[in-house]
Amino acid sequence: MKKYKLALICLSSILSLIYIVYHGTHIELVSSHSPIKFYSNKNRQDFKMLLIEAISKAQKSIDIAIFSLTDSQIIDLLNTKAKSGISISIYYDHKHSSNLEKKLSPLISLTKKRKCRLMHHKIIVIDDELSLLGSTNLTSSSIHYHSNILAAIYHPPLAIWLKENFQEGEKNAHFEIEGRFIDLYLMPDKKAIALNSLLKQIDNANQSIKGSLFSLTHPKIISAISAAKNRGCEVFFSLDKGQGNRDRNEFPIALSKGYELMHQKNCVIDDQVVMMGSSNWSKSGFKTNQEFFIILTHLSKNEVKNFTTCMLSK
Repeated sequence: MKKYKLALICLSSILSLIYIVYHGTHIELVSSHSPIKFYSNKNRQDFKMLLIEAISKAQKSIDIAIFSLTDSQIIDLLNTKAKSGISISIYYDHKHSSNLEKKLSPLISLTKKRKCRLMHHKIIVIDDELSLLGSTNLTSSSIHYHSNILAAIYHPPLAIWLKENFQEGEKNAHFEIEGRFIDLYLMPDKKAIALNSLLKQIDNANQSIKGSLFSLTHPKIISAISAAKNRGCEVFFSLDKGQGNRDRNEFPIALSKGYELMHQKNCVIDDQVVMMGSSNWSKSGFKTNQEFFIILTHLSKNEVKNFTTCMLSK
Protein backbone atom coordinates (compact mmCIF):
# COMPACT_ATOMS: atom_id res chain seq x y z
CA MET A 1 0.00 0.00 0.00
CA LYS A 2 2.82 2.40 0.90
CA LYS A 3 4.57 1.60 -2.39
CA TYR A 4 1.32 2.30 -4.25
CA LYS A 5 0.93 5.71 -2.56
CA LEU A 6 4.58 6.53 -3.21
CA ALA A 7 4.15 5.63 -6.89
CA LEU A 8 1.10 7.91 -7.12
CA ILE A 9 3.02 10.77 -5.49
CA CYS A 10 5.93 10.29 -7.90
CA LEU A 11 3.59 10.13 -10.91
CA SER A 12 1.77 13.27 -9.76
CA SER A 13 5.08 15.11 -9.34
CA ILE A 14 6.26 14.05 -12.79
CA LEU A 15 2.99 15.17 -14.42
CA SER A 16 3.16 18.51 -12.58
CA LEU A 17 6.74 19.01 -13.79
CA ILE A 18 5.73 18.18 -17.38
CA TYR A 19 2.86 20.66 -17.14
CA ILE A 20 5.12 23.43 -15.81
CA VAL A 21 7.81 22.82 -18.44
CA TYR A 22 5.26 22.60 -21.28
CA HIS A 23 3.46 25.81 -20.34
CA GLY A 24 6.76 27.55 -19.69
CA THR A 25 7.99 26.81 -23.21
CA HIS A 26 4.72 26.83 -25.13
CA ILE A 27 1.96 29.39 -25.72
CA GLU A 28 -1.37 28.10 -26.91
CA LEU A 29 -2.39 29.63 -30.23
CA VAL A 30 -5.95 30.10 -31.44
CA SER A 31 -7.76 27.65 -33.70
CA SER A 32 -11.12 27.23 -35.40
CA HIS A 33 -12.44 25.87 -32.07
CA SER A 34 -11.10 28.81 -30.02
CA PRO A 35 -10.77 31.64 -32.56
CA ILE A 36 -9.93 34.73 -30.46
CA LYS A 37 -7.40 35.22 -27.70
CA PHE A 38 -5.58 38.20 -26.20
CA TYR A 39 -2.03 38.25 -24.87
CA SER A 40 -0.14 40.73 -22.69
CA ASN A 41 3.61 40.91 -22.15
CA LYS A 42 2.85 42.39 -18.71
CA ASN A 43 0.79 39.33 -17.77
CA ARG A 44 3.73 36.88 -17.68
CA GLN A 45 3.19 35.99 -21.33
CA ASP A 46 6.29 35.82 -23.52
CA PHE A 47 5.59 37.69 -26.76
CA LYS A 48 8.83 36.41 -28.27
CA MET A 49 7.71 32.83 -27.67
CA LEU A 50 4.26 33.60 -29.11
CA LEU A 51 5.65 35.25 -32.25
CA ILE A 52 8.25 32.55 -32.83
CA GLU A 53 5.68 29.80 -32.40
CA ALA A 54 3.25 31.45 -34.83
CA ILE A 55 5.92 32.14 -37.46
CA SER A 56 7.46 28.69 -37.06
CA LYS A 57 4.10 27.01 -37.74
CA ALA A 58 3.64 28.78 -41.09
CA GLN A 59 3.20 26.24 -43.88
CA LYS A 60 2.55 28.46 -46.90
CA SER A 61 2.86 32.19 -46.33
CA ILE A 62 3.70 35.00 -43.93
CA ASP A 63 2.51 38.55 -44.65
CA ILE A 64 3.63 41.36 -42.37
CA ALA A 65 2.84 45.07 -42.18
CA ILE A 66 5.06 46.61 -39.52
CA PHE A 67 6.26 50.00 -38.32
CA SER A 68 9.53 48.69 -36.95
CA LEU A 69 11.28 45.33 -37.40
CA THR A 70 14.71 45.08 -35.79
CA ASP A 71 14.63 42.01 -33.52
CA SER A 72 17.47 39.76 -34.69
CA GLN A 73 15.88 36.47 -33.61
CA ILE A 74 12.69 37.16 -35.56
CA ILE A 75 14.71 38.33 -38.58
CA ASP A 76 16.75 35.10 -38.48
CA LEU A 77 13.60 33.00 -38.25
CA LEU A 78 12.00 34.80 -41.20
CA ASN A 79 15.14 34.13 -43.26
CA THR A 80 15.02 30.46 -42.30
CA LYS A 81 11.35 30.17 -43.25
CA ALA A 82 11.98 31.90 -46.59
CA LYS A 83 14.79 29.47 -47.40
CA SER A 84 12.45 26.56 -46.61
CA GLY A 85 10.06 27.75 -49.32
CA ILE A 86 7.56 29.80 -47.34
CA SER A 87 6.31 32.88 -49.25
CA ILE A 88 7.08 35.97 -47.14
CA SER A 89 6.20 39.59 -47.86
CA ILE A 90 6.88 42.54 -45.57
CA TYR A 91 5.41 46.03 -45.89
CA TYR A 92 7.34 48.38 -43.61
CA ASP A 93 8.27 51.92 -42.64
CA HIS A 94 11.91 52.05 -43.79
CA LYS A 95 12.73 55.01 -41.54
CA HIS A 96 12.12 52.85 -38.47
CA SER A 97 13.59 49.55 -39.64
CA SER A 98 17.22 50.42 -40.26
CA ASN A 99 18.90 48.55 -43.14
CA LEU A 100 16.21 45.86 -43.13
CA GLU A 101 16.86 45.03 -46.77
CA LYS A 102 20.45 44.10 -45.85
CA LYS A 103 19.38 41.82 -42.99
CA LEU A 104 16.66 39.87 -44.78
CA SER A 105 17.03 37.17 -47.42
CA PRO A 106 16.49 38.28 -51.04
CA LEU A 107 13.81 35.58 -51.11
CA ILE A 108 11.63 37.86 -48.95
CA SER A 109 9.53 40.47 -50.75
CA LEU A 110 10.04 43.92 -49.20
CA THR A 111 7.84 46.96 -49.85
CA LYS A 112 8.52 50.37 -48.35
CA LYS A 113 5.63 52.46 -47.03
CA ARG A 114 3.34 54.40 -49.36
CA LYS A 115 2.75 58.13 -49.15
CA CYS A 116 1.61 58.66 -45.59
CA ARG A 117 2.90 60.38 -42.47
CA LEU A 118 3.69 57.11 -40.69
CA MET A 119 3.15 53.50 -41.69
CA HIS A 120 2.23 52.44 -38.17
CA HIS A 121 0.70 48.96 -38.67
CA LYS A 122 1.56 45.99 -36.46
CA ILE A 123 -0.03 43.12 -38.42
CA ILE A 124 1.10 39.53 -39.08
CA VAL A 125 -0.95 37.15 -41.24
CA ILE A 126 0.00 33.45 -41.23
CA ASP A 127 -1.16 31.07 -44.00
CA ASP A 128 -4.16 33.30 -44.83
CA GLU A 129 -5.80 32.01 -41.63
CA LEU A 130 -4.24 33.45 -38.49
CA SER A 131 -3.93 37.18 -37.79
CA LEU A 132 -1.76 38.66 -35.04
CA LEU A 133 -2.75 42.27 -34.38
CA GLY A 134 -1.91 44.80 -31.73
CA SER A 135 0.38 47.56 -30.54
CA THR A 136 3.62 45.57 -30.57
CA ASN A 137 6.46 46.43 -32.92
CA LEU A 138 8.88 43.65 -33.80
CA THR A 139 11.69 45.12 -31.72
CA SER A 140 13.25 43.71 -28.57
CA SER A 141 12.15 46.66 -26.43
CA SER A 142 8.54 46.53 -27.66
CA ILE A 143 8.32 42.75 -27.27
CA HIS A 144 9.90 42.53 -23.80
CA TYR A 145 9.57 45.85 -21.97
CA HIS A 146 6.88 48.20 -23.29
CA SER A 147 3.30 47.49 -22.23
CA ASN A 148 1.51 45.98 -25.24
CA ILE A 149 -1.36 43.66 -26.17
CA LEU A 150 -1.59 41.23 -29.07
CA ALA A 151 -4.82 39.75 -30.39
CA ALA A 152 -4.68 36.40 -32.16
CA ILE A 153 -7.67 35.80 -34.44
CA TYR A 154 -8.26 32.63 -36.41
CA HIS A 155 -10.60 33.56 -39.27
CA PRO A 156 -9.47 33.07 -42.89
CA PRO A 157 -11.79 35.76 -44.39
CA LEU A 158 -10.40 38.38 -42.00
CA ALA A 159 -6.80 37.27 -42.58
CA ILE A 160 -7.19 37.40 -46.38
CA TRP A 161 -8.90 40.82 -46.23
CA LEU A 162 -6.05 42.22 -44.15
CA LYS A 163 -3.43 40.76 -46.48
CA GLU A 164 -5.14 42.25 -49.53
CA ASN A 165 -5.81 45.70 -48.07
CA PHE A 166 -3.23 46.68 -45.43
CA GLN A 167 -1.06 48.44 -48.03
CA GLU A 168 -3.94 50.25 -49.70
CA GLY A 169 -7.45 49.29 -50.72
CA GLU A 170 -10.74 48.95 -48.86
CA LYS A 171 -10.99 50.92 -45.63
CA ASN A 172 -13.40 48.92 -43.51
CA ALA A 173 -14.99 45.48 -43.25
CA HIS A 174 -17.32 43.54 -40.96
CA PHE A 175 -16.76 39.94 -39.89
CA GLU A 176 -18.73 37.47 -37.80
CA ILE A 177 -16.98 34.63 -36.02
CA GLU A 178 -19.41 32.23 -34.36
CA GLY A 179 -21.60 35.05 -33.03
CA ARG A 180 -18.77 37.47 -32.34
CA PHE A 181 -18.74 40.68 -34.42
CA ILE A 182 -15.55 42.36 -35.58
CA ASP A 183 -15.51 45.74 -37.31
CA LEU A 184 -12.10 46.42 -38.81
CA TYR A 185 -10.95 49.83 -40.04
CA LEU A 186 -7.85 50.92 -41.95
CA MET A 187 -6.45 54.44 -42.02
CA PRO A 188 -5.62 57.01 -43.35
CA ASP A 189 -9.31 57.70 -43.41
CA LYS A 190 -10.48 61.02 -44.91
CA LYS A 191 -14.11 60.14 -44.20
CA ALA A 192 -13.35 59.59 -40.49
CA ILE A 193 -15.27 56.29 -40.49
CA ALA A 194 -13.06 54.74 -37.79
CA LEU A 195 -13.11 57.85 -35.60
CA ASN A 196 -16.89 58.21 -35.85
CA SER A 197 -17.33 54.53 -34.97
CA LEU A 198 -15.15 54.99 -31.87
CA LEU A 199 -17.08 58.12 -30.85
CA LYS A 200 -20.39 56.28 -31.29
CA GLN A 201 -19.25 53.54 -28.91
CA ILE A 202 -18.24 56.13 -26.31
CA ASP A 203 -21.53 58.02 -26.74
CA ASN A 204 -23.45 54.76 -26.20
CA ALA A 205 -21.57 53.88 -23.00
CA ASN A 206 -23.92 53.40 -20.05
CA GLN A 207 -21.76 52.20 -17.17
CA SER A 208 -18.00 52.33 -17.66
CA ILE A 209 -15.13 53.25 -19.95
CA LYS A 210 -11.69 51.85 -19.12
CA GLY A 211 -8.61 52.25 -21.27
CA SER A 212 -4.85 51.95 -21.53
CA LEU A 213 -3.31 54.29 -24.08
CA PHE A 214 0.04 55.59 -25.24
CA SER A 215 -1.49 58.88 -26.35
CA LEU A 216 -4.89 60.48 -25.71
CA THR A 217 -4.91 63.91 -27.35
CA HIS A 218 -7.72 63.91 -29.93
CA PRO A 219 -10.12 66.70 -28.82
CA LYS A 220 -13.26 64.95 -30.09
CA ILE A 221 -12.42 61.76 -28.21
CA ILE A 222 -11.58 63.66 -25.03
CA SER A 223 -14.86 65.58 -25.30
CA ALA A 224 -16.86 62.37 -25.77
CA ILE A 225 -15.20 60.68 -22.78
CA SER A 226 -15.80 63.77 -20.63
CA ALA A 227 -19.47 63.78 -21.62
CA ALA A 228 -19.73 60.11 -20.65
CA LYS A 229 -18.23 60.87 -17.23
CA ASN A 230 -20.65 63.77 -16.74
CA ARG A 231 -23.67 61.55 -17.42
CA GLY A 232 -22.53 59.10 -14.75
CA CYS A 233 -20.21 56.61 -16.44
CA GLU A 234 -17.24 55.33 -14.47
CA VAL A 235 -14.16 56.49 -16.42
CA PHE A 236 -10.53 55.53 -15.91
CA PHE A 237 -7.52 55.59 -18.24
CA SER A 238 -3.97 54.40 -17.73
CA LEU A 239 -1.74 56.60 -19.89
CA ASP A 240 1.91 56.88 -20.79
CA LYS A 241 3.65 59.55 -18.75
CA GLY A 242 4.69 61.40 -21.94
CA GLN A 243 2.83 62.38 -25.10
CA GLY A 244 1.11 65.37 -23.48
CA ASN A 245 -0.95 63.07 -21.27
CA ARG A 246 -0.02 64.96 -18.10
CA ASP A 247 -2.44 67.68 -19.22
CA ARG A 248 -5.43 65.35 -18.93
CA ASN A 249 -7.61 66.49 -16.02
CA GLU A 250 -11.08 65.95 -17.48
CA PHE A 251 -11.41 62.45 -15.97
CA PRO A 252 -9.40 60.10 -13.71
CA ILE A 253 -6.07 58.89 -15.12
CA ALA A 254 -2.92 57.14 -13.93
CA LEU A 255 0.41 57.86 -15.59
CA SER A 256 3.00 55.17 -16.25
CA LYS A 257 6.18 54.95 -14.19
CA GLY A 258 9.70 53.87 -15.03
CA TYR A 259 11.40 53.84 -18.41
CA GLU A 260 9.01 51.39 -20.10
CA LEU A 261 6.36 52.84 -22.39
CA MET A 262 2.65 52.37 -21.80
CA HIS A 263 2.31 51.57 -25.50
CA GLN A 264 -1.23 50.16 -25.59
CA LYS A 265 -4.12 51.53 -27.67
CA ASN A 266 -6.97 49.70 -25.92
CA CYS A 267 -10.37 50.32 -24.36
CA VAL A 268 -13.31 48.40 -22.87
CA ILE A 269 -16.80 49.88 -22.69
CA ASP A 270 -19.46 48.57 -20.29
CA ASP A 271 -17.42 45.36 -19.91
CA GLN A 272 -18.82 44.35 -23.32
CA VAL A 273 -17.21 46.30 -26.17
CA VAL A 274 -13.49 45.87 -26.86
CA MET A 275 -11.55 48.40 -28.93
CA MET A 276 -7.91 48.07 -29.92
CA GLY A 277 -5.47 48.74 -32.75
CA SER A 278 -2.20 50.32 -33.79
CA SER A 279 -3.69 53.81 -33.75
CA ASN A 280 -2.96 56.24 -30.97
CA TRP A 281 -6.01 58.25 -29.96
CA SER A 282 -4.71 61.38 -31.66
CA LYS A 283 -5.53 63.39 -34.79
CA SER A 284 -2.66 61.86 -36.74
CA GLY A 285 -3.60 58.38 -35.56
CA PHE A 286 -7.08 58.58 -37.02
CA LYS A 287 -6.44 60.78 -40.04
CA THR A 288 -2.96 60.85 -41.59
CA ASN A 289 -1.09 57.72 -40.43
CA GLN A 290 -1.47 54.26 -41.92
CA GLU A 291 -3.11 52.39 -39.02
CA PHE A 292 -5.71 49.81 -38.12
CA PHE A 293 -8.51 49.95 -35.54
CA ILE A 294 -10.83 47.15 -34.40
CA ILE A 295 -14.12 47.08 -32.52
CA LEU A 296 -15.12 43.67 -31.15
CA THR A 297 -18.62 43.04 -29.80
CA HIS A 298 -20.63 40.04 -28.60
CA LEU A 299 -17.52 38.42 -27.16
CA SER A 300 -17.94 35.89 -24.38
CA LYS A 301 -17.57 37.07 -20.79
CA ASN A 302 -14.32 35.11 -20.52
CA GLU A 303 -12.92 36.77 -23.66
CA VAL A 304 -13.73 40.26 -22.36
CA LYS A 305 -12.26 39.32 -18.99
CA ASN A 306 -9.13 38.02 -20.75
CA PHE A 307 -8.78 41.31 -22.64
CA THR A 308 -9.41 43.48 -19.57
CA THR A 309 -6.89 41.51 -17.52
CA CYS A 310 -4.31 41.94 -20.29
CA MET A 311 -5.09 45.65 -20.61
CA LEU A 312 -4.80 46.42 -16.90
CA SER A 313 -1.77 44.21 -16.18
CA LYS A 314 1.23 46.06 -14.77
